Amino acid sequence: TDRQTDRQTDRQTDRQTRDYNIDLIRILACIAVVGLHTLPKDLSTTMAALYYFCGFAVPAFFMSSGYFLLNRGKVTISYSKHKCFGIIRVVIGWNFIITILRVLKAILLQEKIIDEVLRFPVECVKCVLQKGTLWHFWYLGALMIIYLLIPVISRLTNKKRIILFIYTGVIAIAIELTSFYLGSPMQKYVIQTFRLWTWIFYFLLGSQMLKIRKGFSEYISVKAHAILFFIYTLIIVGYQMYVGSNLITENSNRLHAEYFYDSLVEMIWIAILFSLLLRVNLSSKVKRIISDVVPLTMGIYITHPLIIKVVVRLIGNGSILIALASWIITVVLSVICTYIIIKIKWCRFLIKV
Repeated sequence: TDRQTDRQTDRQTDRQTRDYNIDLIRILACIAVVGLHTLPKDLSTTMAALYYFCGFAVPAFFMSSGYFLLNRGKVTISYSKHKCFGIIRVVIGWNFIITILRVLKAILLQEKIIDEVLRFPVECVKCVLQKGTLWHFWYLGALMIIYLLIPVISRLTNKKRIILFIYTGVIAIAIELTSFYLGSPMQKYVIQTFRLWTWIFYFLLGSQMLKIRKGFSEYISVKAHAILFFIYTLIIVGYQMYVGSNLITENSNRLHAEYFYDSLVEMIWIAILFSLLLRVNLSSKVKRIISDVVPLTMGIYITHPLIIKVVVRLIGNGSILIALASWIITVVLSVICTYIIIKIKWCRFLIKV
């Protein structure tokens, strides 16, 4: 059946054709996204630089998905439905847990329980629209839209994919240039869930990374590639710190990293990083560690904002050292929390799409 075929496709991706370098990228992106939500970019220059360095995280998530899904042939509609239902299950599951906790709180405080019950379906919708307690589920909403589009995109000829890639890239760059002209980010008028020009661009960029990696391999060594990335990183971080403070601004604060995703210089930087990590030779020991950690990445993404609230409330993030400690502690606690969920059979659906 189609469902059996889809499950076989998932298993094949997970086992037979596993690319440990892509898994490494996912792990690094997962750590970086926690940094984006933990590090106070307006605290100091050091924090701002580290914050903007973590800006590769979200594009890398979409690129890794495109790398796998668009390089393995046509994707069936049933596969997309299976993935979308998985996302819906995650959204409903987590909102149900939060609703139960709110109901218990209402009982203790002798408040109306019915208000919390009626709030449940509203919160399920709000979270994928970047609102409410689970605001970070916007990523799942965007991912669900991408999954719905995959059967169409996967059937496009390579020429048509490149045309779509160019169109979405041109739209992104045009939006970024308009932001320069206005001195304010144009993307703020569209929630991240619906910034499809950006996500489709990076999704398609991921599918082209095999060719880009091959191009780098033909002309420069891994060492030279690493040096190029280091130099370009210094440039990109400095560029974003200056632009985000002087040319495109949000009130009196530095610009959020999300508004640089449409920048051509950011696109080039992420392509350099992604292709470099694809070229790194990994030892058997490192591959074993990656195999153990990569199943936790979705769970870390899902749980970390909830854990950040507790960590920041307990130790704060008002200094460089404390902010770094908050980042590390949040990652560690998210890993532990996700590991516990995986070990409870009937809870695994909460972190698996």
